Amino acid sequence: MSAAFDAEIFTVMLEDIVRHPRRVAALHLEAAVALAGLMGAALELVRLRAIALQNTSDLEAALHAVHDQVLDVTDAARRLNVSVDWLYSHHAKLPFTVRNGRSLGFSARGITEYLRRGGSR
Repeated sequence: MSAAFDAEIFTVMLEDIVRHPRRVAALHLEAAVALAGLMGAALELVRLRAIALQNTSDLEAALHAVHDQVLDVTDAARRLNVSVDWLYSHHAKLPFTVRNGRSLGFSARGITEYLRRGGSR
């Protein structure tokens, strides 16, 4: 039996069982075990897909972070056209602030995105 044929049988069986739940009683042991295994596998694949879709933005952020550059306060202030003092005073409210312990940095990609979206003082 080919994989496509198995999937087709599985789909027909599953639709039939959902529409007519009493038909489960007519399944032979081998069919019930096979169907349960396929349903479990299908459910796991759907669950993983849902998680992937839910975490897409997290994944994209992680991928961007790999290629990001962390700027010091002087370079970040220059890109933002603000003073170093202003940046220190407002860093906690800015979405592109990067902390590493006590060290303060700023994501170059984050600043670019912030400015693209119209962020300003």
